[in-house]
Amino acid sequence: MSMSYREKISYFMKHHNRFTRALFSLLSCLSYQMAQVFKSARRYLNTKMKKSELQASKTVCALPWIHYFTSEMAHNFPCCISTDTSLPNVSASGRKYNVYESGVFEQAWNSDYMKELRLDMLAGIRPKPCERCYKFEDLGIPSHRYWANKKWSTHFDRVLPSMKPDGSLPLKLYSADIRLGNLCNLRCRMCSPVSSKGLTAEWRLMNLIDDKEADEFMSLDWFERPEFWDMFLRYADDLESLHFAGGEPFIIKQHYVFLKSLIEKGIAKKLTLSYNTNLTMLPAELLELWKQFKVVNLMISLDGTEEVNHYIRFPSNWANIHKNIKFLHDNLEAYNIHNLDFNITVQVYNIFNLPQLVDFLIDQYPKATFPMLSLLFGPEELSIQILPTEKKQLLTKLWTEFLSARKSHWMQKGKWHEEVDNLVNNIEGIIEFMNKSDQGRLLPKFKMRTRVYDKSRNQSCPEVIPELASLFS
Repeated sequence: MSMSYREKISYFMKHHNRFTRALFSLLSCLSYQMAQVFKSARRYLNTKMKKSELQASKTVCALPWIHYFTSEMAHNFPCCISTDTSLPNVSASGRKYNVYESGVFEQAWNSDYMKELRLDMLAGIRPKPCERCYKFEDLGIPSHRYWANKKWSTHFDRVLPSMKPDGSLPLKLYSADIRLGNLCNLRCRMCSPVSSKGLTAEWRLMNLIDDKEADEFMSLDWFERPEFWDMFLRYADDLESLHFAGGEPFIIKQHYVFLKSLIEKGIAKKLTLSYNTNLTMLPAELLELWKQFKVVNLMISLDGTEEVNHYIRFPSNWANIHKNIKFLHDNLEAYNIHNLDFNITVQVYNIFNLPQLVDFLIDQYPKATFPMLSLLFGPEELSIQILPTEKKQLLTKLWTEFLSARKSHWMQKGKWHEEVDNLVNNIEGIIEFMNKSDQGRLLPKFKMRTRVYDKSRNQSCPEVIPELASLFS
């Protein structure tokens, strides 16, 4: 009985060891287009991994198989971490996908970009959009990929068999991360107008953007379009995890309406809701909506204690943030909060203050998880690698003594050994990264940026952070 073309592919895939020679012989007789299909099939066979191998893999991340990410600019990336590479998901013609356009979910999900990325990961190749996670792992720091694989391994096992030889797979979202534009009430020094339109004027002053880009940042409003929310709701049935960030997501009232739609549709009770937030506000309406979801996880961004945090995350109020954190910490069950986490962006402005901040968070909020320290890679002039050798030596001594004095104390607080080990590895990785490269050539750019912000905000780096005063003399 003759077999169809599709049946032949299936047959060869099933019996690939037996028919390897026949497969490549057949390739030479086929047209170029058909040869590409067989090449993909062969590549798929060579890279198909066993279910138990995900967490052991040095390249594979579960997210491209189960997750959808939308950036502040409405573009699609493999995940939030990959935005740092400025390599968004694009069509075959190089066009960026805008999340509010009709049919874009399906197009972006199985674009050539995404299919190639999945196949590269399975083949042991590090895709360039994912390089930040690999950088963390090379430093011994648990990466976003590491945590995603721990969380989503079962789902990865479930969807992997449905992937076709070309890297495409059915669109079924278990996880989504939506960055709700750039409306934010803070102007953090390491941030950009992509995430906070309030920075647009200062960036224009430093000639980091032109007038056209400034206008684009100031008019970013795609998250206000009902067609985006309607389209997203159509793919929400299988969602188990939904993350919002911004901008500042608590400001964006359209997402409140969407949460109500999820509740009405009966999805909320099986859905874990999570946020990145500066927690400068705590809307009562949102607190009530959280009670309808399975659980809520919060990642609170802090970058220093008191004046240091105000300096970096201008114009935040430390007392107000502390009050909001304490309220949530004391009412976790009342508002369905499962995890209270802290994220600290490690940069030149806070590297001297971080031991104090880590101590404060661990001692003041025992129900929260240990803080996560995220290395800043850009803007590069704010990296801790720009510091002079003598300051790096001082910091290495400071952090080494800090770890030596605190590790046993942390263990006594009843925390999981893995949580303590992760923080220790995190700090050791930061020390290694700082000493790995001398980027002192960037000090003039650091001073220029700092002076522009200081003048615009009536602040003074030497006064708030005296450890850096000598850099301005």
